Amino acid sequence: MKVVKKIKLASNENLFHTIFEAVNLPITLINNRYEYEWVNACYCRAQGTKPSDLIGNTVPAVWGQEVFDDFIKENLDRCLEGYEVRKEAWVNFSARGRCYCETVYSPYQNPEGDIASVIVVTYDITDRKMAEEQIENSERRFRNLSEASLEAIVFIEDGIIVDANDALNCLFGYGGDDLCGRRATDFIVPERRFFTDKRIRTRTAGAYETFGLRKDGSTFPIEVNPREFEHDGKKLRVSAVRDLTEHKKIEKQLRDYREHLEKLVDERTKELKKSEEKFRNIFENAVEGIYQSTPEGRFLTVNPALAHIYGYKNPEEFMRAVTNIATDIYVDPERRKDFIALAERDGIVRNFEMQARKQNGSIKYVSVNASTVKDGNGKTLFYEGIVQDVTEKKLALALVTLQRDLALKLARVHSLGEGLAQVLQAAITISGMECGGISLKNSETGGFDLVHSTGLTKNFQKKIQHILVGSFTWSQMMEKKGFHIRPIKKLTPIAFQEGFRFISVMPMLREDDVIGFLCMASKVLTEVPEQVRIGLEVLAAESGNIIARIKAREQLEREILARREAQDALESEHRNLGEAHTALQEANTALKVLLKHREEDKKELEERFLSNVQRLVMPYVEKLKKSALDPVQHMSIDFIESNLSELVSPFLKSIQGFKFTPRQLEVATLIREGRTTKDIARILNMNERAVEIQRLMIRKKLGLNKDKTNLQAFLKSLS
Repeated sequence: MKVVKKIKLASNENLFHTIFEAVNLPITLINNRYEYEWVNACYCRAQGTKPSDLIGNTVPAVWGQEVFDDFIKENLDRCLEGYEVRKEAWVNFSARGRCYCETVYSPYQNPEGDIASVIVVTYDITDRKMAEEQIENSERRFRNLSEASLEAIVFIEDGIIVDANDALNCLFGYGGDDLCGRRATDFIVPERRFFTDKRIRTRTAGAYETFGLRKDGSTFPIEVNPREFEHDGKKLRVSAVRDLTEHKKIEKQLRDYREHLEKLVDERTKELKKSEEKFRNIFENAVEGIYQSTPEGRFLTVNPALAHIYGYKNPEEFMRAVTNIATDIYVDPERRKDFIALAERDGIVRNFEMQARKQNGSIKYVSVNASTVKDGNGKTLFYEGIVQDVTEKKLALALVTLQRDLALKLARVHSLGEGLAQVLQAAITISGMECGGISLKNSETGGFDLVHSTGLTKNFQKKIQHILVGSFTWSQMMEKKGFHIRPIKKLTPIAFQEGFRFISVMPMLREDDVIGFLCMASKVLTEVPEQVRIGLEVLAAESGNIIARIKAREQLEREILARREAQDALESEHRNLGEAHTALQEANTALKVLLKHREEDKKELEERFLSNVQRLVMPYVEKLKKSALDPVQHMSIDFIESNLSELVSPFLKSIQGFKFTPRQLEVATLIREGRTTKDIARILNMNERAVEIQRLMIRKKLGLNKDKTNLQAFLKSLS
């Protein structure tokens, strides 16, 4: 049998099952170990069993070793070599009973292109077989009766009919001796007479088919079975003639039925190919990452979008590189265990967020929705799902929260060193880089001096301790331009020699003056997202004002200390010298002027801080609100917006004197907005009883615990 084109179905096994379940024919998939990999419902009904009793079981166990060795094994082996096999035989199904079937064995390719299984389709042709057997039985009886009674028999001598029985007369529509004396070929259609005459003249034996011509001119198919014998010294040719009209009719019906079945299979195959192509287009062109992976941690299938999410050129490169999902993809391998636990427990995982590592070492946030695919025995075969990159949303939310927290922390900072440490730690958290430093402008040299760093080697600190006027970094900073680059030997030799793979340098501004710069570096990352760059630049710009405020406050405190020392000295001299009294008054006046300036500077810095929050932070909050977020994320954004609004409002200033705890401050803010106890409990993740206790404590600190004043109205009045 010729080698046939191998069937290669869609990699989506669910689609494969759905289509073959729709075909009302027993269909099975058998692997090269003679085990059932899959069976459809029609096959299960024929066997009177269910899929779980068959899948994983062997063919000899189901049909018996003898039947397998005698009728099935050879066909499976031939098909696994790449040949299509068709066999007809009587089959004893457990539920359907004995049927005469045509069984088609077709090779099946796995996703790697190897023939590892066989698709077996069984056609019940019992009716056709019974009809054929009836025809054969009729022919056998006819021949026996013809030999016994000479029914439909014609005797020919030298091409002339010398005798015929009544059956032959009836067959051709004649009566009596109408046939005798006429040429035998007169009762054959004209176009077949030469062929028939030649067989008679050459005394050719053996049955043949032709078309007879009746008395009324009608034609019909006949089978002629001649024999030569001698009678009374004459060489005669006796032929049994059989009408094939019904036989041909049945043959046509069987042929039409077979063609119909073949057409049906062809149509189903085309539908499968069309569905496979449609699925493949969706799979290849999807924006989200689509995958199938084993419980052991290897990918079976990935689409181009998933490869791009993790920084690979194509799925093939991605699958070669990733051999253990837990360690190669997950930043925290324990999260892989959490995912498997959810998938095994519920069979489905929704909105599972994790940190993933790209090819270049950078970190992404992804959200996974997946389901578990199991075999008939309940064993997990693989997980399949969709992966979405949520890094931008996650970073935007984290940046807003981090900037708010940093602003609150810096508002309580009293020393420049402490403030620089807070800024640098926030920059490391935002960027994901390992180290960095802050340099401030030297008013005497005009260059920049390193004043605080984290994670930098002593050798590198020494090299960047002083950034001289005219250098590349100095020029960029003085033009108020930050840069995010991969170090190269010609442009940034110091960072290149240190082995950094990526650096970000941003100017720190006070009003429109450059007072320093923030530098971040990494030996792991080769790129940072655009959202992170924006966050670093906002942080650097805001830090300039805060650092200037801290420096101004430190300078003011030093001046106040000096004035106080001078005042003490003047007061000591005042007891002896009248002039000292006058000097002391002048000193007091100067001190009052300084204190007034201090208050004005403080007010100016507070206004600048509020302005920067409104200008640099609130627009990103609005941008987040317009993006696609789930309900929990929307609630978080609303809460952040509410807190920032309160931060820039006079309400917080008005209640500072009541010494609220952070939790009481959150509850008071939400009460002022008109939130119910139930809403506050949900937003702050508290139980309602705890919220009620906090309300009582707030009323007590406000002095309202002994009257019935409305708490919300009172809090609004404090603005």
